[in-house]
Amino acid sequence: MYQLAGYVGRGKPLDWIIRAGTLDLISHTEIVCGDWWASASWRDGGVKVRKIIPRPAHWTYLDLPLELGEQAFDFIAARQGAPYDLPGALFGPTLGIRTEVNGKWFCHEIAGAGLGIEKPWRLNGTRLFRAAADITRQYLGKDAV
Repeated sequence: MYQLAGYVGRGKPLDWIIRAGTLDLISHTEIVCGDWWASASWRDGGVKVRKIIPRPAHWTYLDLPLELGEQAFDFIAARQGAPYDLPGALFGPTLGIRTEVNGKWFCHEIAGAGLGIEKPWRLNGTRLFRAAADITRQYLGKDAV
């Protein structure tokens, strides 16, 4: 099973900065398959796939169709090691400004790109969840979400 996960825990100062910069309650997103989590993270130095054991109360989840989740996970995994785009994370979702185009990623952007969302750098966590829910409904051909 694949899921989109959004971090809603209190977090650390960077989470607070991201929330303020994106005007959102979700400070970080990941594509999840079991214990394997894929995303772009400032703390991890960029794009990574790694095993983690989350605190369930700190995350919200959206189940993804198998093929769609696999597509997004593989998209992120193929970019493992790419640098993190902090200016993009702060200014893309709120100002609609694309600050980086040369291989840097932030979490909402890379998850959105993996899901096939157009202009994913404009997404904050909530908008990513809404877009992923819409894609999931379309993919399944019914009101499943």
